[in-house]
Amino acid sequence: MPLADGTVVLQAGLFRYALAADGTASRIGDLASYAAKMPPDDIHLAGYDVEALATGEAMPGARPWHDLRGTLAARTMPDHWALSDDIDVPPNIQGDDLRRAADGTAVLLTRDGTSGAAERGESAPYVTFVAAPNSRPVTRVAIGGLDPARRDVVCEHVPSWERPHLFCYSWRDRLTSVHRLVGSRWESVAIAADHANRLRVGAVGPDGALWLGLHTGSVVRIAAAGTVDTFDMPRADDALARASYTSGETYARPVIAGKTRSDDDSLDGLRRWVQVGVDVGAPPRPITEIRQIVPRGDGEAWVLASERYDAHVLVHMSRPAIAPLPAPILIGSETDQRNELRNVKEPVTWVAHCPQLFVTLARQRADGSFAAGTVWSREKAIGDILRKIVGKSVAQAPISMIVEGRLAGRRVAGVLMWRADPSASEDLLEKAASAVATELSSMTGATPHITCTAPVLERAAPL
Repeated sequence: MPLADGTVVLQAGLFRYALAADGTASRIGDLASYAAKMPPDDIHLAGYDVEALATGEAMPGARPWHDLRGTLAARTMPDHWALSDDIDVPPNIQGDDLRRAADGTAVLLTRDGTSGAAERGESAPYVTFVAAPNSRPVTRVAIGGLDPARRDVVCEHVPSWERPHLFCYSWRDRLTSVHRLVGSRWESVAIAADHANRLRVGAVGPDGALWLGLHTGSVVRIAAAGTVDTFDMPRADDALARASYTSGETYARPVIAGKTRSDDDSLDGLRRWVQVGVDVGAPPRPITEIRQIVPRGDGEAWVLASERYDAHVLVHMSRPAIAPLPAPILIGSETDQRNELRNVKEPVTWVAHCPQLFVTLARQRADGSFAAGTVWSREKAIGDILRKIVGKSVAQAPISMIVEGRLAGRRVAGVLMWRADPSASEDLLEKAASAVATELSSMTGATPHITCTAPVLERAAPL
């Protein structure tokens, strides 16, 4: 969302960032303002039991999962407009994907409900209905260069701060075509043949330049005059190699009454599971997964990409004459951000069931000193304690790691344990955490503190 003073507001995960014209980025608002909007029961870092895969019904005792993106973050693209209040909707359409361009032109992208394809069990071809600025009547406009008889094409709007553009992808040819609205017709935009099968995202800037993100990690800028510039994403430096929380949907069949998992293909018992893990901070890899491009009015752009898993990285794409590109800015994954917000409040002391537990074994003192090395030096002893508790119950065991980071703003080191699978036992999790706290207390003379709140990560190693 470009602003008049040259600043760009970007949504990256849960947070909003102000991206200034000089290439700097700063989060809008403090963490407390975001944390105030979080539900009070959102304390669970570990896995979320979503539903039974066979029936789609919520599982008994399912963990709460709050999608915070709608409440904590602002849109960075033009909004959808209400069809009934904005244009005269033609009858028999399928879909309501409406966008309004910067000049007020409204474009409704939909499938042709009059083609008879639905009655034949087929996908109807795409068509657009265009309304001039401040006008309700629409004109039917075919997408130029797109065969209306083809059923293998999927079209979508390209975020644009100038005239409307469309992407149309053929799953049969695996090629993407780009179309620009010129007056009352769609023109095909000339793109290189080796780019047509590699397009991932795109955007149009206020200057009319078309920006394309490729699966290879390159970014292409096609100016309104037709000149083409190609940018290669910079390689992330070692500053990005820090531990990070990751999450993703998976499917799991829990172990019941000690029985092993079933090898049959039945969906009965399978659970859709939101799994949380920890990336220990491997050396940075090439940045290839481009998620969003935000063009600026000066012909440059910001690129939101991923260096690994779902860790967000911001790259400032300068004009070709300004080289090399500035270093990427690490934002972290959405799971990292969510956990940062939990750490705004005082840590939740463990008094009841939690799907994750953190045993604090070293805490930053009032004078600023921090003896994390004493925790890392006991890695073998901690591992022996856990193995004695877990025994042969590997399938039901929690995941355990030595971690270092910040808990409610204070540096800490200790052992983090969590359920990464619905078969993992809460009872075993609690026994393991208690054993580590008890036995390490006798070794060090200190009293470890166990919390349900997980720390913001800096360093991690599996046990």
